Amino acid sequence: MQENKQEEQEWRILHGKLTNDGGHNIFQADPPRRYAKRKRRAYIDKIVEADVSAFEKAKQTAEDTAMEKKNSVKPPTENISVTQPETEIKEKMPLRSVFDKFYEIWQNEPKKRRRELLIEAMLPFHAGRKYAVAFVDQNLERKRQNEKSRIRRAMRKCNLNGFNYFVTFTYSDDKLTAKEFYNKLRSYLKNKVRRNGWKYYGVWEGVNGEKRLHFHALMYIPQGTMPGELVQEKSYNTSRKRMVETTGNTEFNEKFGRSDVEEICMPFKHLAYHYVLKYLNKGGKAMSSRNCPESIQGWMSEEDLIGESDYTENQYIAFSGCRMVEDKTGIIVKVDENNPQEALAEIQGNVKPPE
Repeated sequence: MQENKQEEQEWRILHGKLTNDGGHNIFQADPPRRYAKRKRRAYIDKIVEADVSAFEKAKQTAEDTAMEKKNSVKPPTENISVTQPETEIKEKMPLRSVFDKFYEIWQNEPKKRRRELLIEAMLPFHAGRKYAVAFVDQNLERKRQNEKSRIRRAMRKCNLNGFNYFVTFTYSDDKLTAKEFYNKLRSYLKNKVRRNGWKYYGVWEGVNGEKRLHFHALMYIPQGTMPGELVQEKSYNTSRKRMVETTGNTEFNEKFGRSDVEEICMPFKHLAYHYVLKYLNKGGKAMSSRNCPESIQGWMSEEDLIGESDYTENQYIAFSGCRMVEDKTGIIVKVDENNPQEALAEIQGNVKPPE
């Protein structure tokens, strides 16, 4: 009688990082190092003498155009040119830095108009128009790819950390100046992160003075650590041009001036995420706490992987409830695709691990 021998399948153990796209666990494995890691070739930029006062002139022109547009006056779209100031202040800087400064000024302009403005601004630094057009198109594509990467990393943070509140902080002139508000809010949130285990990811709007400085934040506030009281308030909304009823926090209002607090419901969490992240494309400055990672680094068995992605090399879709060994702590965590924040909280020590 012959014995039936069943060969046991051997599963590989892969190292990489686990992220969440809002509905699935995504595991990005480290690529195999078949060759020595090559050094990235440094970008050699052209050094030019730029007129620093031209930036202020362009900024003032952009503000005047925005004011005309607000007053229903259509801005000119033809014969666009950058007016040279009377007094020139020359300064040597990389050509890409000159482009970035002009791009920051005209970031909120329509795409076609912004491209024409940038071409006119870059013409003095090139031998002809076709070279200026090629340079502008190349750097516009660089900006687009950078914005996509910022949004992608921000969404990973949002999906992994599970924020439960959406808060907007605005300062009052009677209490603080814009600079004092910026520094005081950063210190306040830093203390709350260290003492109460808060997490936050937000975007500053009005950093460059185009509007009143305020901070849109997605926050994770553990139960029982919300300071002050939540009260209903009525205030005038300048964008809607009518009175609206909001929920404010008494401690936030006392320290800074005004606040708007909304609890994030899980079925509609992506609406809150996209509302905050849209300000990244408008030139907003992102700020987050250090305990707010975008991925979990560690080891995972092939047994917990469904299959490889068709779009990215070494990227896999993982089962819900997959197990992972975290790098720094060595803790084995079970990651639920609908609640990955529970595994992250176990790694960071915010909850006791299951027995």
